[in-house]
Amino acid sequence: MKYYIKEKCFSIGDNFDILDEQGCKCFRVEGEIFTIGNKLHIYDKGGKELVFIKQVSLVFLPVYELYIGKKLLATIEKELSFFEKKFKICSNTGHYKVQGDFLAHDFSIYNRSKKVASIDKKYFSFGDRYEIWIDDNEVSYLLLLALVIVIDQIYFDN
Repeated sequence: MKYYIKEKCFSIGDNFDILDEQGCKCFRVEGEIFTIGNKLHIYDKGGKELVFIKQVSLVFLPVYELYIGKKLLATIEKELSFFEKKFKICSNTGHYKVQGDFLAHDFSIYNRSKKVASIDKKYFSFGDRYEIWIDDNEVSYLLLLALVIVIDQIYFDN
């Protein structure tokens, strides 16, 4: 399955639309303003909150926590590396490794050495735009879509 994420350019805070392969809006992301650390919410088409993304403060490398309601879904941690971008994700559905190129435009996501998703940031677009491929058998698609938002926050919004 492919998804497309595009950031709304002229909005207060970080706001994104998540589109399916047909270009229909299936989720929206809204960032809170005037907060310590990034806080974002992923909503379905009906306005129901699905995931809350919260940046952990006072850590050496960026750490984000993902919640469904009050329950911790996953932790996304940036790993120290020099020539490529790396993250590890610890979740209740498994552990993931994320590897990205030097410019943070292309990422591959692995679960137990199997590639389950890829992220491609589009060059020369008005606002940030991403194409995300997620394996049809992968159940943690919301986690992987939230990962794209976290990557955008770390590399392109700070």
